[in-house]
Amino acid sequence: MEPNSKWVQLLKARYFPECSFLEVKKGSRASWAWASLLEGRKIIFLGARWQILNGRQAKIWTDRWIPSLHNGNGREEGRLVWPGEKNGRFSMRSGYHCIHALQVETTVRKASTLSQIDPLVWKNIWKAEVLPKIKNFLWRATHDRLPTVMALHKCKIARTPLCPICQAHEKSIEHLLLFCPKVRRLCKGPSPNPTSWTASDAHVIKVNFDDAWLASSGKAGVGLIAQNANGVFVGAKCLSFQAESAIMAKAISGLEGCKWASELDLSEVCFESDSKELVESVKGNIKRGKWNLYPLLSRIRECNSIFSNCNWAWTSRKNNEAADHLASLALSRSSPEVWVSRPPTSLVHILNRDGLPCPPRAST
Repeated sequence: MEPNSKWVQLLKARYFPECSFLEVKKGSRASWAWASLLEGRKIIFLGARWQILNGRQAKIWTDRWIPSLHNGNGREEGRLVWPGEKNGRFSMRSGYHCIHALQVETTVRKASTLSQIDPLVWKNIWKAEVLPKIKNFLWRATHDRLPTVMALHKCKIARTPLCPICQAHEKSIEHLLLFCPKVRRLCKGPSPNPTSWTASDAHVIKVNFDDAWLASSGKAGVGLIAQNANGVFVGAKCLSFQAESAIMAKAISGLEGCKWASELDLSEVCFESDSKELVESVKGNIKRGKWNLYPLLSRIRECNSIFSNCNWAWTSRKNNEAADHLASLALSRSSPEVWVSRPPTSLVHILNRDGLPCPPRAST
């Protein structure tokens, strides 16, 4: 809903001057249009969730809300989001899909899964010339016996049923194998990328960052490396943390890069990542971007305001190998590590291969 539009202000003045649209009751003199809006509100109650920011807006005992490890900058109140859309804004399409999904789920519960599968499917599975473990996987998938996030959520093991890859839909077997847009994109293979390191403008320090994320445990690592306009090594850092999904790990890595650049007392900085999605999210309208990234993007924006000159840029994965190496290194370390002026031994060959000037190796 657009609270500043005239038609909303008119309805509020007439029907809910003392409360919100979600709290108002129908009343005895509701017009047909108003009653229709309240009927549509039922869909919002089914699919919408509160995104916790400072914790003062949502009623945790009665409202539906989404748990998060990151709650924004602490000054913004929570907001109602629609997880069915990446930007968190309700649409007729996603509302229809929400109703349809509930109807399908009800139908599936009433019918036997096995009775709906053609016996020929079983024969094709067992006759397929593949490894036994592949046959077993297919059999478990058709029997709905895979430990998907949705299944674990029903058993009260996972905190949310949402797919940790796309964060837009519940991770059922069908979504995992057929419909997840991120998985389908990965199946197409990577696109060709440039392979040369590019220098930043004079007086600008380039901070490259990358992440490594383990879906099984949620553990993630971030690698940070700072270089001047001539490619000379300034410093590096790696640390580990917990993340709910791959894109959340990337956003946290970006925030850690901002905090580290502030600790280095940099004034002009360019943050470089091989994640186009994150770079475009930071540079765009964060309120219209992915709803689950909003708290982190808000903190990144706030941190960016510290620098006199701050820019975000995309680079290829090939050009980000140094940060990627440090991110992988972070997964094996129990505490953060920092290198100043001299890089770790394992990083020297990567910098040399890129043709960059590299100081003597560090002792560790």
